[in-house]
Amino acid sequence: MIVKVHKLSGKVAVVLYKDKHDVYQAVIIDRKDLVSERRDIFIEVSDDVMEKSTPYGIDWNIVFPDGIVIDPGTVQNYMYEHGVVAPEDLRSNNTIFRDMLQTYVRSMFANLYNKVMKVIMEDYHDIL
Repeated sequence: MIVKVHKLSGKVAVVLYKDKHDVYQAVIIDRKDLVSERRDIFIEVSDDVMEKSTPYGIDWNIVFPDGIVIDPGTVQNYMYEHGVVAPEDLRSNNTIFRDMLQTYVRSMFANLYNKVMKVIMEDYHDIL
């Protein structure tokens, strides 16, 4: 399996690989199983080594059990709050939509950050 060497520490290495959903996962493997001691490079690691690996990092399925959902009602409310009710509103001032999206994205990421920090503090406080 192709992995990216992320971190080297003592006798272990943290490597990243893409799972069947094309999402990066991190695992800890024995450093002696690496063919190179350089970070941020892609290398081949045997399937046996990966089977013996230990998961590393946050289990994002705990943080977002339902995934991240963008609610159409929330988007509509943001548009209405910014004066975008009809297509003509966008044509009259094309920066309104950009401003609305920036506000929405900032709010969404603030909510995501708060949720992540809450889960980390509750579920991972014993190892921090």
